[in-house]
Amino acid sequence: MLTLKLLLQRQRKLFTGDVKAGQEKSAMCVACHGTDGNSVVSMYPKLAGQSANYLAKQLADFKSGARVDPVMVGMVPD
Repeated sequence: MLTLKLLLQRQRKLFTGDVKAGQEKSAMCVACHGTDGNSVVSMYPKLAGQSANYLAKQLADFKSGARVDPVMVGMVPD
């Protein structure tokens, strides 16, 4: 039982965050990628199911210029 308690405590630390801040930051994403990350328009990729690391890397690549897309260039802050 102690092991389970320790695992749950560690898991809570992994998933800490500010939900409201996340909603505000992702508000522009919803227009193209959908409220749940499942875009209904084929030209916009589905984000649902992608890992946080993958999404962070893609945004970093857009920001650095390593990945170029005319729409996404304006979506990542300087």
